[in-house]
Amino acid sequence: TTVGALEACYGVGQVVGATVMGRVSDKYGRKIVLLLSFLGSAIGYGMVGVATTTTGLLMSRVPVGLAKQTVAVARAVVADCVPRADLSAAMARLTGLMASGYVVGPLLGGYLSEANCVKLAVALFVCLVPITMLFLPETNPALIAGAAEARNLGTSGAGAGKEV
Repeated sequence: TTVGALEACYGVGQVVGATVMGRVSDKYGRKIVLLLSFLGSAIGYGMVGVATTTTGLLMSRVPVGLAKQTVAVARAVVADCVPRADLSAAMARLTGLMASGYVVGPLLGGYLSEANCVKLAVALFVCLVPITMLFLPETNPALIAGAAEARNLGTSGAGAGKEV
């Protein structure tokens, strides 16, 4: 059926995207993956808005599946920021919040179904880009340590600390 094909396209994208975006997150940071997720989702939902065929609708699910790795990144950000002793409680809170989104989202979607909610979805994802850029610091510990080390090397001066 068409609905099954739509979900299969999304699922395949999720599997491939999780593998790629996980590596990107470890190498370039959590923040960049969130930004890519928001932009990819905006593109995919924008494709939904202009799709006139079933094939177009199927193709719109691929960028969303590939890019929308927000849950995995949210878990990584929490793991990066919360002390180990408090991690299970923080993950439980995050899971509870995500579960409430699974309840509220369809209710809200049903309510907004008469409106042009595709444009709203695109606008929300686009708005998340500058908000993330301005207010979310990078949380990947390896990148933070590397940046701190680079700053220390840059301020120490040439030959600092070496005996002559």
